[in-house]
Amino acid sequence: MAPKAESQFLLGEYRLILDTRVLLRDGQTVRLPKRPYQVLLYLIEHRNRLVTRQELFDHFWDGKDIYEETLTKCIGVIRKALDDDSARPRFIETRYAEGYRYIGSFEEIPASDSSPSEAETIESFRPNGANASFLTEEELLENPAPTGGDRADAGGFARRDEIPTPLFSEAQPLAPRSVRNSRKLAFSLVSLLVAIVICGGVLFYARRSRRPSEPRPQALKPIHALAVLPLKNLTGDPERDFFSDGITESLITQLSKAENLQVISRSSVFTFKNKEIDPREVGRQLGVDAILEGGVRQNKNEIWLDVRLVSTTDGHILWSSEEHKRKLRDIFDIQDEISCHVANNLQLLLCGKDAEVARRYTNNTEAYEAYLKGRYYWYKRSQGDMKEALKFFEESVAKDPNYALGYLGLAETYGIMQINRQVPPNSVVAQAKLYAQKALRIDPTLARAYAIEAMLAGFIEWKWPESERLCQQALAYDSKDSYIYGWYGNILLAQGRFGEAEAALGRAQELDPLKASIASSLGETYCYAQQPDRCIEQAQKMLQTFGQSADVYRLLAWANAEKGDYAESLHNLDKYHADKLSYADYYAQVGKQTEARQLIENEINAGTYNNSPSGVAKYYALMGDKEKAFAWLERACDEHDTEVVSLKIDSAFAPLQTDARYDAILRRIGMSR
Repeated sequence: MAPKAESQFLLGEYRLILDTRVLLRDGQTVRLPKRPYQVLLYLIEHRNRLVTRQELFDHFWDGKDIYEETLTKCIGVIRKALDDDSARPRFIETRYAEGYRYIGSFEEIPASDSSPSEAETIESFRPNGANASFLTEEELLENPAPTGGDRADAGGFARRDEIPTPLFSEAQPLAPRSVRNSRKLAFSLVSLLVAIVICGGVLFYARRSRRPSEPRPQALKPIHALAVLPLKNLTGDPERDFFSDGITESLITQLSKAENLQVISRSSVFTFKNKEIDPREVGRQLGVDAILEGGVRQNKNEIWLDVRLVSTTDGHILWSSEEHKRKLRDIFDIQDEISCHVANNLQLLLCGKDAEVARRYTNNTEAYEAYLKGRYYWYKRSQGDMKEALKFFEESVAKDPNYALGYLGLAETYGIMQINRQVPPNSVVAQAKLYAQKALRIDPTLARAYAIEAMLAGFIEWKWPESERLCQQALAYDSKDSYIYGWYGNILLAQGRFGEAEAALGRAQELDPLKASIASSLGETYCYAQQPDRCIEQAQKMLQTFGQSADVYRLLAWANAEKGDYAESLHNLDKYHADKLSYADYYAQVGKQTEARQLIENEINAGTYNNSPSGVAKYYALMGDKEKAFAWLERACDEHDTEVVSLKIDSAFAPLQTDARYDAILRRIGMSR
């Protein structure tokens, strides 16, 4: 059903008056010829889906054989009128060789709601009540380019019949709906977006159900799994990526609190950052029913937000927000109100009645920005980036000494640096535990603080029962965090509990299906469990998903060596340009003791053995040199080398198991056979 002619549409800062075909911006008329006006109105009316180019040709040009440039110019006129940028659209999104969709904000105002001042303003732009003054550009758009002769005379544009068939099929029109004006709300940034997503789905039905004369829309497929794609940084300044990335992660955390909703973790969704990809393909790769996408702009102390919920079944927009502009200092206002709003609305569409939203940890915007910068560097994981992360996390707690997430950031940074041997042995364990405890004193339900304590308890302090207890406590507070499941899986793996490790890592992969390190840990689990065929199968899956990588060929080399296929193992070592110690492993297994020993001693003398005494012990064990193997294992224990925990599960240490010293070292690291 078409809107009544007397209606008005609010399109952000624009007002479209339907009966006069006037477009206003701040009370000033914006020229919009007849055909662009008609196309814009059509896109607005069908904003819930992509409108194909073919559909527009058929509807407005009766399917005539005109040049593609005619429609392109028409869309260009609309964009110019709306001050829209095709590269970073606010109103009209282009799908190459497919079509267009209206993605801007929208509110319908019936004629009865128009004030006298509005009517007077409208009349002032109607010369003698006529519309002729708005048709001055019409000839440019109505007259098609020549259909014969030299193509260069028509500007070299391809004809419509030469464009590939659109991927989207033509759909039946959907009537326009009203969207509640949100400019009266002074909500916090992240919580606001969560409420917007959920309320949008509710309004989609509520508004439509009030029009009994219109056909009811097709029932919305239940949303059981959602991916929050990285919000686009629309500032044009790459240095502000930390802000849009941080807001994305906060949204993931918030939405993960909803019952019966699986929200894909950060690592997987960030594989789509800065990529234009069809929502249906995202759905296929991540196994989700819908995606949340949008953008963030920031100008000094003001921010603009725009998000939309899109079905991965057919690419339809399930709901699109109005672009929200607010002061940066107002990010955390009215936290209690928005928490109730989210809890009350989330249950209607996505979760159970006991839903809770993530708590707000600070009201200090400077502390919040410093924390987002810290996380931005933390995910990069190089030694230099981790030092940058520490600097910003320290700044965040200096700005707000009660900021639990800032202390968590410090605990995780120090903890990961210690476990990854980016700092001297046992040098920052105390700091990591101190900051984890500070975070937990502020918020005893902060799951990741328990998780980093669990990692330190297991891999550094060798307190395995305590490590497992802390993991279970972390999962009791957050059962949807892929990091916790991944860390728990590795703790179980070190103890030789292969089935439980596989289950935990499998759950981590469900939550984060495109995270390569989780997939690699699963492959390692199969190799340690002496299931080389399953390890090879996992490596092949990784090759299909992630392409060629060192981890893929490392797993293949390892699995083939376990099977005794040393030629294939060497082939894969060559493919990923393995380090010299990996070749020493190969030489030791094929009986080339002299070559293996020479490589090991060269690495030791050069000090380039990856700071892992356990690795050196492994190669001596393979060569049958028990004395040197045990000497290096003792050194590994003295330095709390994290790799020593593989002693129980790595078959390379099998030659040592008949020696009493093997059991003694197992006891030292808190294990037994």
